[in-house]
Amino acid sequence: MEKRRCVVCRKTFTPTGRVRDQRFCALPECQKERRRRGQKKKRRRDEDYQENDERAQREWTKKHPGYFKAYRESHPDYTEKNLQQQRQRDAKRREAAKKKDVEPGGIQMPKGPLESGTYELRLANSDVLVNEDSIKVKIAVLSAT
Repeated sequence: MEKRRCVVCRKTFTPTGRVRDQRFCALPECQKERRRRGQKKKRRRDEDYQENDERAQREWTKKHPGYFKAYRESHPDYTEKNLQQQRQRDAKRREAAKKKDVEPGGIQMPKGPLESGTYELRLANSDVLVNEDSIKVKIAVLSAT
């Protein structure tokens, strides 16, 4: 029988045969990660799915006001760890932004030809990296020149 290595836990497993390219074993934490990755991929590729997901999150938040504040207050270790991780992510983003090609007016220019799609628009020389400081815009390229 064929054996494969799980991409999450790295343990070997025997594929079921129903899934041609099975990459995850049957352990609950590995299946949870498989579903998480699948949803993340679906959100990136399917705009309707992403919008529906965001709408459901907003509705849940409205129905449970104060939940996140109460959670942070009751889990100080998690809050501190998250704060440190966010600082590290912000530092990496700032460093990456310094390395990108930026025109004198603060406009970041793409490496190749501009493609149609959804882009994030924010002030290029801003030190603030919070999502609320940016907007999503759809650009449709009409001419390749």
